[in-house]
Amino acid sequence: MPEEGTGSEKRLPRSIRFSDREWARLEAVAVMRGMAAGELVRAAVLAAVGEPSPTADPGRTLAPLIEQTFRYAHILATAARNRMLEEGRAEELEELIRSARRLQRELQKDQPD
Repeated sequence: MPEEGTGSEKRLPRSIRFSDREWARLEAVAVMRGMAAGELVRAAVLAAVGEPSPTADPGRTLAPLIEQTFRYAHILATAARNRMLEEGRAEELEELIRSARRLQRELQKDQPD
């Protein structure tokens, strides 16, 4: 079975040496990106030579999941809003909205330009 690569090109293991400190840093970054350290090294090297791999840009694969999560959160928030209004809790709902907007403004202040 052909492995990922150009056409039916088979990938072979290559030996690269890292110090324990270097490898620990690579592993930490890889975990933050949701990948194995070896995948991170491969993606970085391929990107450096102009052949980006799908794992080099995790945002490309995460974007659809983020969008779907946002949709579900919107549906749940709308259902909760409607339930609160039906239960006569409009004032509590308004306070929640004000609180969320205050938090959003605070978070936006912390963002670098």
